[in-house]
Amino acid sequence: MVNVEINEQGNFGNVHVEVDKVRMYPKSTRIYLFLYNKNDVRIYLNDSSIKLYADGKEIPSKYEVLDQSIRLARSLEPNKGTRGVMAFEVVPKDTKKLDLTFEMTMVNQKKPIQFSHEMNMEVIKK
Repeated sequence: MVNVEINEQGNFGNVHVEVDKVRMYPKSTRIYLFLYNKNDVRIYLNDSSIKLYADGKEIPSKYEVLDQSIRLARSLEPNKGTRGVMAFEVVPKDTKKLDLTFEMTMVNQKKPIQFSHEMNMEVIKK
């Protein structure tokens, strides 16, 4: 297993995103996130928009069974946050850059908020 401490954050519209860490297991890659909705309405995460790129190559989502307590919530109430995990297929060990993209849509809005978060991989093996 490779455990990469990222501790990066950014704001996209009125949504605060923190990428806490990336864990690379023999059969999957997991990205641990914190999302906070600073809007005055609920927002929804569009599952089909979640993409992970490793050095420009798309890594498919992995629909593995995760404990409900660690799954990333698919909707966020106003002024609430959630911590959770997004799972993907295995990322090559020599990856230098990850780019996570996804979309969230506010209630009663058609245009989604688009996220793109680039992570430089300084690998820390544990």
